[in-house]
Amino acid sequence: MSSDRPSTAQPVAPSDDSGRRTILKKLSAALLKTHKLLIDLEAAEAGHQGNPYQLLGLLTNDPRFAWLRAFSQLIVDMDERRTGKAPVTVAQVGAYRRKVEEIVGPLPATEQSGRARYETFLARDAAVKQADHALHAVLEKMPTQFDA
Repeated sequence: MSSDRPSTAQPVAPSDDSGRRTILKKLSAALLKTHKLLIDLEAAEAGHQGNPYQLLGLLTNDPRFAWLRAFSQLIVDMDERRTGKAPVTVAQVGAYRRKVEEIVGPLPATEQSGRARYETFLARDAAVKQADHALHAVLEKMPTQFDA
């Protein structure tokens, strides 16, 4: 699938805190869109037709949704970092890129069953494929420095 993803020259890290916060905002938005699509697809497969509170219960307690928690936690972490008072460093932005790439590729997965589930939805759903493409377009504009 990686051949379908955007390919650009080596990204240049923003030299200012505001630019790094903007990158995190774009990454969070792209990840959130992907996450929402995956939740909807997983819920449909589970036969969920209830209200949002029931869905929240599934997301937090049902083992079928456990693989999506890595997305949820990463989105929260990024949003807390970018809206916090402490400066956002190039290394932190690079670390977020690494964490996302460990979930959706191309880096080796930190959790194989989650990656397999992601790739299943990626292979069969055009909206997920489009969201993945957009997510990787953001990732490729980010620094690759992975030191935290």
